[in-house]
Amino acid sequence: MQNEHGFIKVGVSSDAESRRKKICASDRCSAALVLLIEDYAYKEYDLHLELSEHIAYGEWFFDTKKVRRIIESELERKINWKNEISDPISSNEWLRNLESLRLHESQKKLLRRLINELSNFPEITDDWDSRFYNQKIWKSIWEYSEGQLTICSTTSGEDGKSICVAYREGSEAGEILPDYVRSISDALKTWPDNSRPLDWTGSATDCCVAGLTNRLQRMAERGPYLSLSLRG
Repeated sequence: MQNEHGFIKVGVSSDAESRRKKICASDRCSAALVLLIEDYAYKEYDLHLELSEHIAYGEWFFDTKKVRRIIESELERKINWKNEISDPISSNEWLRNLESLRLHESQKKLLRRLINELSNFPEITDDWDSRFYNQKIWKSIWEYSEGQLTICSTTSGEDGKSICVAYREGSEAGEILPDYVRSISDALKTWPDNSRPLDWTGSATDCCVAGLTNRLQRMAERGPYLSLSLRG
């Protein structure tokens, strides 16, 4: 398989066309099938081994003359390549976007696991309300603590109510967050009862980060639970 950004993918599938469509959607590119060989799955490992110095990401390899020669040599046939070797600038931009996309997907999986572990944590007490099972707020707080998100207070145009909105870099669309990210008194409720400070001098958002971090530390002390650091 070959895409328009200068990369070649080598893999095995029981339905090549369906696989191609999924890759186009998941990797955000236009991929074309350049060669289909039946009963050749055993060759995949050897081919990947030969191409190991040319890996771009996952099963995507840099589309170079050398890579093409290796593939054709290993498969013992001439291939009618669909695309010319691409411009390095375009290739690098697509690769950076793909890596960013995969990182985002990985973070979402970690957060889903974290929420499940929070939900099943044996020592959750009555002070844990529904907000602590809200994946959206955990994700937003985590991204904020990693510097991937900016959280601002603003006013709703409908009723003039003060709201808290999260913005990602490069996006004008904001995401409205729950009230307790805006209010210090509500943010303090994210802390466990026995370690909650009497007051907080920073922002409500930082108070949430610290409170949720404290809860994660308590979980870690009580068993082998998933650890996802939150930095204030």
